[in-house]
Amino acid sequence: MRIRLTNPAMLDKVLEKLDEVWPFGEDNERFIEHCVPSLKEKITQGQTVILETEIGNMGNGIVQIPSYWTLDELPTDEEFLNNGNE
Repeated sequence: MRIRLTNPAMLDKVLEKLDEVWPFGEDNERFIEHCVPSLKEKITQGQTVILETEIGNMGNGIVQIPSYWTLDELPTDEEFLNNGNE
């Protein structure tokens, strides 16, 4: 699942709803503790943040695995081609 985050105040509610659908598990507590403040800051600064989750096995059972990225972190087509990544 991919969610475009637009409001820092809604992030906690989004994470709660996702956790209800399929638990994040103990392994992802660090992600939530360390990344949520950074995500809220990025959203507040006007960056487009995409929260992505997938169901997978982290070694202690099946859990929901979160990750995120911003549009600023992705190269444009021109940047990609000019960096020798052809």
